[in-house]
Amino acid sequence: MPARVDLARLREFSDGTPEGLRELVEVFLSDSAQTMRELAAAVREGAAAQVELLAHRAGGSSAACGAARLSDLLFDLERLGRARAVAGAGDVMRAAEAEFVEIQAVLGAHLGKTQDRR
Repeated sequence: MPARVDLARLREFSDGTPEGLRELVEVFLSDSAQTMRELAAAVREGAAAQVELLAHRAGGSSAACGAARLSDLLFDLERLGRARAVAGAGDVMRAAEAEFVEIQAVLGAHLGKTQDRR
């Protein structure tokens, strides 16, 4: 199984400092957590247009930050939203939520390691 997060990709988007990487990770995690909550609610409510919009937003930021598996799942949700077929999106949403939990753990551990090096 590939790494949950491509840390080299994350470093590409930071300013090259541990502080810049920390800030990027914190913003990604915070924004993604909020969007995932909103996306889960949209899936539960069957709000296809909202699922499409939120999944697109979260999928793009996940891809940019090197979370390929999560971005794939989110883009699947985006396609379901676009097709107005969110009735069966629960399983994909649960997989995305589980993947995000794993990413939070990986990045949290990585942040702990970067702080230890100071």
